[in-house]
Amino acid sequence: MIAAVLLGSINFDIYGYEKRVPQVSSIKEMSMPLSNIFRDYTQATASLTEDPKMMEYMTAIHKEIVENKSLIERGTSAKSTLGINYTFENGWEMSRRYRIPYEYLYQSEAMRTWFNSPERRDLILHGFDNIQSINYVQIFDYPITTSYFEDEMKIVLDKNPDYGTTMLYPNVYDLDGLVEAIRKDSLELSYAEAMLEPSYVLEMELDYRTNEVGNPSKSNSKYITVTPQMTHTLQWLIDQNICDPIQDLLSLTAGIILTPNVLIFDSTNDLVPEGAIVDEITGAVTVEAAQIAIPIPTKEVFQSTTVDATEPWDGNMVYRYDTYTGTLQPALLSKIQSELGNSYLVTDPEDIRQILSWSDAHGSSDQNMFKIEFLYKHKDDRVSSRFSYLNLSAGILSMEECDFVATPALTNYMNSAFK
Repeated sequence: MIAAVLLGSINFDIYGYEKRVPQVSSIKEMSMPLSNIFRDYTQATASLTEDPKMMEYMTAIHKEIVENKSLIERGTSAKSTLGINYTFENGWEMSRRYRIPYEYLYQSEAMRTWFNSPERRDLILHGFDNIQSINYVQIFDYPITTSYFEDEMKIVLDKNPDYGTTMLYPNVYDLDGLVEAIRKDSLELSYAEAMLEPSYVLEMELDYRTNEVGNPSKSNSKYITVTPQMTHTLQWLIDQNICDPIQDLLSLTAGIILTPNVLIFDSTNDLVPEGAIVDEITGAVTVEAAQIAIPIPTKEVFQSTTVDATEPWDGNMVYRYDTYTGTLQPALLSKIQSELGNSYLVTDPEDIRQILSWSDAHGSSDQNMFKIEFLYKHKDDRVSSRFSYLNLSAGILSMEECDFVATPALTNYMNSAFK
């Protein structure tokens, strides 16, 4: 009965437990799985820690969340639920859960301090230290082509109607170089980039033996999702003559349709932006997402490149994803272009590359400024489930910090949509 009364008191915060942030000196260990919010390719930033310095960063994050609770509760977009768990020196435990929106994350000084701290970077630097030897690396779901796979490269290729699986062994490939490339990609992620959950081009499983004391033969695995941002890892694949997945995707892509998203707000929400439209019948408040976005800065852009198709393409017939059948269906590019409305057809290869790099595969419409639809030169249903519809997190996240570099035509369109 006493426990039930105490629990009820905590729920109503009669005793102020909700606002309590413990002193580091009283904590034995704590858990704050920030890996649920920020990507780390090495998977080294474990949530459980007994390190006093790391606990200082985490309790500072907790304190900032408590102080900004009203802002967090009014946030219009949800990124993740963050759990904070304490175990104290006296054996007591305390847990808290918070819904963390994008708006708060981008402003959070405590989160940025932790992310950029030498302690976190040191964890990444030593993220693969428990690997004694690599047994093999398995590549899953490489969706574009198998033109790079040759028998003399001693690759084991298991084909099926949808995906390929490729085995890479240390006596054939520089797998230590792959590990170093993954580590570099983790270290070079900016704060804004690490918040994105971008589309992936392939997945890897690292199967390895650990250097665990007393059990040297123990095998373990790490699963690495390779995204377009992982430039070092992608370059390693190219250098090893395995594949060039981004170039293959560009070769297959005819264009991208970019459409401003429409956000729906609760009419009682204090953060409803100016210019919103209120439905007098339903009370729903809507606004184009681009209206509340941050303009993209003008930058020096890359020179456009010519991408050769894997097969001859007539320049007009394309394939687009059909949600009803779940397959790619033929369409005419000229007809699509004549019916765009407020959408924009992106055909420049560099713009396609940039959009692919900064697109969000899991984001919902309340945190993404533009919806992305891929158009393909050839019918290859293996890519449709992965690259058919994505979102672009422009505006809420700073594109300058993400190093988003668009050609002048795309920059002008996106900035005009922000007005």
